[in-house]
Amino acid sequence: LEVIESDLQKNLAEITAEEESELANYDTATQKNRNEKRSIETDVIYKTRESKGLDKTSSELSADQGSTQEEYDALSEYYTKIQSECTGRVSSYEERKKLRDNEIAGLHEALASLGGSGVSGLLQKQVARKSSLRGTNSLAPDEADA
Repeated sequence: LEVIESDLQKNLAEITAEEESELANYDTATQKNRNEKRSIETDVIYKTRESKGLDKTSSELSADQGSTQEEYDALSEYYTKIQSECTGRVSSYEERKKLRDNEIAGLHEALASLGGSGVSGLLQKQVARKSSLRGTNSLAPDEADA
């Protein structure tokens, strides 16, 4: 009977020590889990704030991109318009000769309409016209008619 009692006390002591060890392990694991949960909750809060900030920044940048794209399109259109106006087309010799011949023909017509008297005749007519407006005639009568 004493042997059984000593075995029971020995078993009881082992079970008690084992329970205390398991309880200590449980308390340690529980505390570790609480700390980890707190850390995760804090991370969630900060990451949620960061996510909201990034969403706001993203929407602002999208709006900026839209307005910048509109400006770029307008400038590209303007550049194309200006470029077509500024870059001259090189005309061929035939085109330049034709323009020059037309200009010379026009000058000959103007000369003919002046009576063929040339530049000196034109100047004399202007002087005669001015003097007739003033009431004096500084030219001879035959020069005023020419």
